[in-house]
Amino acid sequence: MNMKTTALLTGLLCCCGIASIHAGRWIDPWDPEDQATILAQWKAPVTDPVAKLEGYKTRLARERDRIAANARPEELDLYEKAMQRIEYARTLALEKPSDDEAQEGFRKAWYATKAALVQVKTVVSRAWGDSLMIDIAAVLQRLDKARDSISSLAPEQVVGLRRAQFDPAAERKAVEDAAQQRLCDLAGDHIAVSRADDAMHISVSDILFEVNKASLSPDLKTALRRIAGILKVFDGARVAIEGHTDNTGNRDFNRKLSELRADNVAQFLAMQGIDQKRLAAKGFGFTRPVAPNDTEEGRRKNRRVDLIIRTADGQ
Repeated sequence: MNMKTTALLTGLLCCCGIASIHAGRWIDPWDPEDQATILAQWKAPVTDPVAKLEGYKTRLARERDRIAANARPEELDLYEKAMQRIEYARTLALEKPSDDEAQEGFRKAWYATKAALVQVKTVVSRAWGDSLMIDIAAVLQRLDKARDSISSLAPEQVVGLRRAQFDPAAERKAVEDAAQQRLCDLAGDHIAVSRADDAMHISVSDILFEVNKASLSPDLKTALRRIAGILKVFDGARVAIEGHTDNTGNRDFNRKLSELRADNVAQFLAMQGIDQKRLAAKGFGFTRPVAPNDTEEGRRKNRRVDLIIRTADGQ
């Protein structure tokens, strides 16, 4: 084997991952010492060649199944050649495993397997490119249909369409409608949402506070974060935060508790970025019940914090 052929073979082995670094440095395919080292490794007897060949065969079959739907007939030729090489090498390895011919057959099967796997990657890349072109064609087709639809409109219809598309007021209303729906979505077992007197009313049960305390529970903080996000959409809205209790216990204690709960809700909303000038907190104790205080159910309804949201336009 002449020096040029040896260098090419050594370079091929480096590219294929057989050898790229030796003794802590990169291989030089034209260096005679590196050539001798790598070729010696390459020519070393293969251990357990039959098992390795079976592994090559299994991987090739798996990769072929993966690309079969997208592969063209000519793109499977290296697969067929590799399988033939593997079968031939396997026969030699079983009949005369220590023979040089068996070793050479294994190396050729390895070469063919690597080439077939490279071809698989090529098919995958081409199939991806084909899929992308199909998607682009579909988008262009939809654009053509849209253009044809617009061209069939009368001039005044086109103007109206453009105004509808770029109308800031319409866009703003759509955003606010979505925000109002998000407010309604807050309704649950412990939060009631209603609309009255040109305002949105959100009533929070006292179960979302600690008993006889003004501390906010984790669930209430989660709900208030959502409310704060919605209030940022209604940037002109003002919020009245009203604390209420039942008539159990001392009047002054209940008034103070209702004030603290309303203040804590307002402070938490302010921490979420809501301007404090938009917030007004007040505690009413048990002076504004919404149900009779002579039943447990009535008292439960009266223990609450109400948020009354009024937008600048009363919507």
